[in-house]
Amino acid sequence: MHTLYKLSLLPLLLASHGLIASPALADSHRFKHPQQVAQAFNDIRLVLPNITVTDGSRPRLSGSHETIFADGSEFNLDLSGRDGRDASHADVSGSAGQCGGDGGTLTVYYTDLAHLQNVYVNASGGRGGTGSPGRTTYHCPPTDSHMPELDIENLPLPELPQPQDQIKQLSTALTKDFDLNDFSNPQTPHDGCTPIVGVPGPMGEDGRPGQLRIINREQPLPPETPQVRATVVELMERPVDLSKHLWRERQGAADLLAPGSIVADNYQEYVEQLEVTAQLQWEASQPLSGFEASHATLYLQEDGRVMVDVGKEMWSLSENRQRNDLTEVAITALVPEAEVLDLVEGGFQASGDALNLVVIDLAGHSGVLDTIFHVYYRSTDRHHLDTPRGNWQTRYQGEVPAAAITQDYNRFSLNLSQLPVEPQYLRPGVPVRIELVVTRSLGQQSVTKTLNWQETTR
Repeated sequence: MHTLYKLSLLPLLLASHGLIASPALADSHRFKHPQQVAQAFNDIRLVLPNITVTDGSRPRLSGSHETIFADGSEFNLDLSGRDGRDASHADVSGSAGQCGGDGGTLTVYYTDLAHLQNVYVNASGGRGGTGSPGRTTYHCPPTDSHMPELDIENLPLPELPQPQDQIKQLSTALTKDFDLNDFSNPQTPHDGCTPIVGVPGPMGEDGRPGQLRIINREQPLPPETPQVRATVVELMERPVDLSKHLWRERQGAADLLAPGSIVADNYQEYVEQLEVTAQLQWEASQPLSGFEASHATLYLQEDGRVMVDVGKEMWSLSENRQRNDLTEVAITALVPEAEVLDLVEGGFQASGDALNLVVIDLAGHSGVLDTIFHVYYRSTDRHHLDTPRGNWQTRYQGEVPAAAITQDYNRFSLNLSQLPVEPQYLRPGVPVRIELVVTRSLGQQSVTKTLNWQETTR
């Protein structure tokens, strides 16, 4: 039987043998078969005699990563997570045990899926540590018989020699919480002591089982470059190559492996490597001169689209255009995030039979941003704005229809008369409370702001 040993903590020694011990090393070293791995481990044991070895053959590394080639040989792998430490004794309330470590990740290269049946792996999560028990303490009244008891409730205020709150502090000082160990005979604290039992600490959570990844090929995966970060000018001057490994999530990992294997049910199956050559284009209304030295990131999504990130301070909108083998990523809009919600209420404006509510975009980005209004319209029959809360009734709650919104550059006019609200609650002189939730978005970025009115319609 051949066993692959976990040597991911020994990258320098493994590199000299050309071995893969983890996905990180898989990209930079030749891939060799288990027989060579076993021989390499025998050599390493002579150099590092103090390594802890289990089962007489291999070091146990909790929650690690392992990469193997399934060629029909038998493997017995221990990728289990470390058990959590038990909690130490606490003063009063118990402390929680340490959480168990997660099981490790196993990556298996293969050319015949049936060969995975010879691979046994224990990637169980570690057991959570035991919480410590709470300690019993005692609350004891004073034992000095010469110390008078103070009845705070019945002391008349005019006869107090000092303020009543100081008397209370003195009374409190005459009692004390004692730990059970404070007594010479811990089993028999004096009469009148009240036991206080500390709450025991909880168990630590068990670790999660490890993951399985399978790759139907003999050679290690080539390195991937899912994103490239550079200045805006650099990304515009020359194309960059982006690549990303695509995986398919499946279920039934244990069924692929040797009977009794312990691993998470969901596993990942390698599909292909996506490769795109991309170049940045500038089509935003802002001049490029203000952003030449700014950094941006081009990143590849699993659907093949290339997106651009210009930083948290800016919202951007871009589109992909294909020109032969080159993907052009054109920035078509830029909005400073701090200005997205620069909105103020403009009050009511009556126009004939219409009652309009005005919202103004002070930053002037409404030609680029998408804006949705959700309104809560409440009114009262009391004809007073300071009417108690319970007398306000909701007349409408929902999105303002697009037909009821008129936009003039940075000015929105919401025609409330087009909402399904009974006319008597829209006429002049009616006290109203309006809560307007404004949602503004650009591409996948979105944020909301709430505006509130409380006034009388006019």
